[in-house]
Amino acid sequence: MRIALLYPTLIVLGGAERVLLEEARYLERIGNHVVIITSYFDKNTIPKQYQKGKIETYSVFLKKFHESFYTPHDIILGILRSLSLLKVLIKIKPHVVIEQGCSIYLYLATRIYRVPYILHIHETMFWKWGLRDLKKYCFLYRDVFDRIRLTLPGHRQIIKPKCKLNFAQRVINVIVAILDFLEARGAKKIFVSTERLRWEVQNLYRRDAVVIRIGVGLNERLVAPLNIKAKYGIKGKRLILTVNRLDPIKRLDLLVKAFSIVHQDYKDTILMIVGTGPEESRLKEIVKEKGLSSDVIFTGFVDEKVLPFYYTSCDVFAFPSWDSYGLSALEAVVMGKKCIITVDAGVGEILKEEKNVFIAYPSVSSFSQKMIEALCRRETFNVSSTIKQLNWENYFRNIWEEIRKRVKE
Repeated sequence: MRIALLYPTLIVLGGAERVLLEEARYLERIGNHVVIITSYFDKNTIPKQYQKGKIETYSVFLKKFHESFYTPHDIILGILRSLSLLKVLIKIKPHVVIEQGCSIYLYLATRIYRVPYILHIHETMFWKWGLRDLKKYCFLYRDVFDRIRLTLPGHRQIIKPKCKLNFAQRVINVIVAILDFLEARGAKKIFVSTERLRWEVQNLYRRDAVVIRIGVGLNERLVAPLNIKAKYGIKGKRLILTVNRLDPIKRLDLLVKAFSIVHQDYKDTILMIVGTGPEESRLKEIVKEKGLSSDVIFTGFVDEKVLPFYYTSCDVFAFPSWDSYGLSALEAVVMGKKCIITVDAGVGEILKEEKNVFIAYPSVSSFSQKMIEALCRRETFNVSSTIKQLNWENYFRNIWEEIRKRVKE
């Protein structure tokens, strides 16, 4: 079977990008011809294990609509982008297209070249990648806007209750929202990773979605053992680790402030922040203001091959993010680590019953309290059978069964 995987950009390796590449590798391994269609592709940023096989990659200008691009000129660009995608679809002749997300370009292209498509919705327009997505303010979603926004702390704190648009922007917003709605309605199947996302899809698009939990694949990334505490000269210290993009929505400022409270009574603790991003300089300023320069370590980028040893070296893993899922938190729990997550982390749906998991409200006081509880509780490597089954093989096997059923219809 010829399968096209559609994704906006492939220039960094985050959670969604990893899911895309793992899916491509799995589908190719079981005998399919896989083509990735994306706007930008930087081979140098993709780990070598994903570069094996015969997976093809096509670059198409698919840049999404953003607030600053809401002009009449953007309608013309949208049409040109759809035609560009159409040209590629006609060339490769896929039996099915699987899109990560939901864009208007695939819907428009498939009005001319009829091919069934399936959507992976890792986030709706109410999550981080939808912060500048104005479709949520369209009249289509007036009845469900508050119902969705008011049910999670992160939604309430970050999503504005109203947005001012001029007449031209309102017209374009309505057009884009209707096309987005029609694409979701026209999909053969929609996959989501949590019941929360399923509920949001039901409210937004008035159709159901299939919940298939995303798994992890840590074992194949293991390399020669690496002693992280020795590497950073913190032997004898208790390590609190976070692995995150340094972005405002990740709430790492909250984590640093919570750690400053914990460190007052637990002087043997070290906070290690793994990742890069635009918040780095501001976070370092907060660390300096709190007098924690020698107690907080910024590692920068860490290669995937050695990342598992950061997990195994930590005493507590912290995940303060407002996130539709949270792969790094799941990875830490799979490796038997005590983990703190927030009430608006999607992965909490499956981790809340785990003995090593502590759920905090996204506030400095609540998160610091849970950090202390985690530090004081004895670690037990007791991962439930449900969590153990969350791996790439099971995830993509379930996806493949659904693909085969829908393509035959």
